[in-house]
Amino acid sequence: FDNPSMAQVEEKQNKNGESTDIIDLTGDGGLRKKILVQGNGDKPKEGYSVNVHYTGRFQDGEKKVFDSSRERNKPFRFTTGRGHVIKGWDVGILTMSIGEKAILYCRSDYAYGDSGSPPSIPAKADLEFEVEMLSYEIEPVDMDDRILLASKAKDKGNEEFKKGNHKEAIEHYKNGLEYFDKCWGTTDEEKQRMDEVKLVLHLNLAASKLKTGEFSSASLECEKALDIDEKNAKAYFRRGQCKLNLGEFEEARADFNHVLNLNPNDAAVLTALKNLEKSKKDYESKSKKLYQAMFK
Repeated sequence: FDNPSMAQVEEKQNKNGESTDIIDLTGDGGLRKKILVQGNGDKPKEGYSVNVHYTGRFQDGEKKVFDSSRERNKPFRFTTGRGHVIKGWDVGILTMSIGEKAILYCRSDYAYGDSGSPPSIPAKADLEFEVEMLSYEIEPVDMDDRILLASKAKDKGNEEFKKGNHKEAIEHYKNGLEYFDKCWGTTDEEKQRMDEVKLVLHLNLAASKLKTGEFSSASLECEKALDIDEKNAKAYFRRGQCKLNLGEFEEARADFNHVLNLNPNDAAVLTALKNLEKSKKDYESKSKKLYQAMFK
């Protein structure tokens, strides 16, 4: 609907009496758009992966917010033209360029229809979404595309990790792994190349989650790495660090010993084992004092 002849432009007034242009994207009034900030460049096409920020509100007097990616501080990513989102989004997002901010006014039949989306959205609700187009890219169609895009996500994550932005790094690493979702029918050579990238992403996720204190989740990433490479020393070491922080001392010791079997002179592991003994003694001492205090 880039061609003005394909959309009707209505002359409206806001509460201050100022004139604003609202574009009827579908010709039936069901999906309208008001541009707040002009964007730059081309617009995405069907089958593209897009990243947006949005705030969803009811079209009522209160304009109550029912959902917001900004409140979660996490952009929303989806593939256009696949029915992953409401009809109003599948159509409206294709009219937006990078950097553009707009409001999409979605009549209920372009939103959640007669059924709504309980419990947050009632039946036949008219909605509006303030949307910002952050970026888009062609959805990968073959293994070369997937590996390239996943590697770029890994590099972005590494940049954030070096800056100390560990939560941002986590999101990039997770995005990288998503490129390998629903990836079937690969050849042995393609699977090997895919696993090489997935291994690094899982290890980097573990390192980042160790920094954010997500020890159980980091341990799971190590296990996924070991599913790919059962002799990976970094995976054992980082899982050992997770177990140590969780107070699972014997499991930590087993993981550190695995590393020593692979790399007998690993100084970091020797240090970690010393720290483990100290942490275990401190824990046992505190537990003993707590136990004695309970029966005084």
